[in-house]
Amino acid sequence: MKLKITGMADGFGRLAGIVDWCRGASSAVQTPCCCIYTIGGHVPHLLHDVVRLVELFHWNDVILQIPLSTLIDSWSAVEQFKGGLKRFVGLPDESMLLLTVNDPAQTLRSGYNCATSASVFGRAGRHKLDPQLFGRILHAFQADCFQAISDSDNPIDASKKRLNKSVDRTVFFSRACAEYAKQSNEQLFCTVVGGYDQAERIRCCKQLSSLSVDGYSFEGFHNFGDLSALSVGSVIPILKSCFEHLPTERIRFFPGSLDPKQIWRLTQAGIDLFDTSYVHLITEKQEALVVDDNYPYNAEYQLMRMNDPCYAQDFEPLCKNCSCYTCKNYTRAYVNHVCITKELLGPMLLMM
Repeated sequence: MKLKITGMADGFGRLAGIVDWCRGASSAVQTPCCCIYTIGGHVPHLLHDVVRLVELFHWNDVILQIPLSTLIDSWSAVEQFKGGLKRFVGLPDESMLLLTVNDPAQTLRSGYNCATSASVFGRAGRHKLDPQLFGRILHAFQADCFQAISDSDNPIDASKKRLNKSVDRTVFFSRACAEYAKQSNEQLFCTVVGGYDQAERIRCCKQLSSLSVDGYSFEGFHNFGDLSALSVGSVIPILKSCFEHLPTERIRFFPGSLDPKQIWRLTQAGIDLFDTSYVHLITEKQEALVVDDNYPYNAEYQLMRMNDPCYAQDFEPLCKNCSCYTCKNYTRAYVNHVCITKELLGPMLLMM
């Protein structure tokens, strides 16, 4: 995997292209961009056939994020299947996968990591992941790129001692994962942790910078889930100090359910990659996202609560200047109807 930077300016972020994400990848992914959030390899509410039918995206043009927590209960079935994760969930061989550890749409449970393992929660409960078990899972999944296990449980009120342990554990896990990635010829993202303690963040970066990795995931600023209260202004100075101690030509990933305004500000700070879990969260609330026509130059956006009776007689599209499948083919009144009656089509249209 290579990140080819084509433009960079302080305060405006950077433009780049990711090439050779996996062996079957035929095109470069231009950044900054969002990887497509999935649950167990499927876009929420959308079958693979629906994605193809409406041409929502082409499999070999986007990066698909698969949180391990959404498949951890089934990993032994994937191992017995012996065909890898792509075939297990019905994805084409040329699709580009990023296997992350935590589900950005679910709030992280605090207090379950230890010195030798990190905890991941599936529907069946807690799974303790040590490097050996994680290696077995990765061997079964055959993912193109994976995120190293880490201790990103950094509550905003965490003590200095707690953050110090978090960094030490994360570096230990990252070294073990880097060794596995080298042997298996897979791509690796390491996780930068340390909460809001700039000194611990820098210490983490200095130790991770010596490892052969393809990108860095910046976590520990929040506990995932709803991030509407996240103060991006307090995050950006810490991120910039981290960038000074990491290789420039590596992908910078900031996972989490971020709104368009938060994404735009982090893009200006130099982040390359985000995820689309925010769309899933607002869809579950029956809300539609409408950004300004001049986005990103104007980062304002609107959330329309589509089960509100005020849209019952509104025969305008959700967004007049949008060319997506939903806006081209359906009115606000119809989307309001399918949301109120709880038809399956409701969340499908909102996701698209």
